[in-house]
Amino acid sequence: MGAPRIARWSVAAVLSCVMVSACGWPGHSRHPKPVPAKPSAARSSEPKQARVTAMDLSTFVNMREQGRLLVYDVRPSWLFALGHIPGAESMPGRSFEEVFPAKEAAMKSALAANRAIVVYCTDQKCPDGGIVAGWMSNKGIPVSVLSGGWEEWKASGMPTE
Repeated sequence: MGAPRIARWSVAAVLSCVMVSACGWPGHSRHPKPVPAKPSAARSSEPKQARVTAMDLSTFVNMREQGRLLVYDVRPSWLFALGHIPGAESMPGRSFEEVFPAKEAAMKSALAANRAIVVYCTDQKCPDGGIVAGWMSNKGIPVSVLSGGWEEWKASGMPTE
């Protein structure tokens, strides 16, 4: 008879500990009210997140012909070497953090001249275009992703380099 009482008492003690740790002591909040963050100089200098959009091939072709685009191929550099959209610059997704600082001034200059920045990858399924666009957006660079990428460009019979 002693064992069941000990087991019941142990279960009750464990449940009490779980309730206190999950809910806090009665009348006390487990989570204190958040304190508003003080503005810091570092935060004010961070770029505001920019917009990421999709660009269809016909819009891309029209804007490219008008000289209103700065285009980056975010595929691996060996794929860029095998062929790319004429005028595109290589900016492989895997080396984005290393390459971005050298390209940032050109991007800002293009934006100041009212040129759009477009990135492309292999095709619609390739995630690198969206990933790199997100990283650029986080650095304050508005960017579009070419829908269909390199494969749609080639399939449309467009020129390649």
